[in-house]
Amino acid sequence: MATEKRIDIDNGYEDYTINRIPADLTPEERQNANRAIYGCYLGCHRPAVEEVPETLSPKLEGFDPQYFFNQFVDMDMERQAGVSSQMKEMVYTISPKEMADISLVLSERPMKWNPRKEVLESDAYARGKAKYDASCKMCHGEQGASTNPAYPPLKGKCCVRFRTADRLPRW
Repeated sequence: MATEKRIDIDNGYEDYTINRIPADLTPEERQNANRAIYGCYLGCHRPAVEEVPETLSPKLEGFDPQYFFNQFVDMDMERQAGVSSQMKEMVYTISPKEMADISLVLSERPMKWNPRKEVLESDAYARGKAKYDASCKMCHGEQGASTNPAYPPLKGKCCVRFRTADRLPRW
């Protein structure tokens, strides 16, 4: 019995659905995706295996491929210059199919998490974890790596700063 081939749905740039899985990539598609990813690492993002602090360039590994693809599209939608302006060059030079291939390769790479021991043992971490577990984990997942489009992943992003009622800015 033959297996059915998975095909992405390409209804245009902003309406592309990834149905393939990483195993569906040909060696050539995988090689081309890895070349593009290498350029991202050289430019801004750095691979997750490096011990670097979070920057404005989030880590790329370990998220759902559709989330990655949608991030590419969002970079194009932000027409103003700014943080994402560096990404426009990449977005404009690759096809939606190539964006999907890159997204598939990145999705299968694990993101390393190496917190400092003194942080894990601190009272502040314990309070923050308790707050996250009670208020955020149900939607954003155990380590903030949600694959639900309604609740975007937090893992790999710049620090998230929560404001409590007593610390709200006075405008």
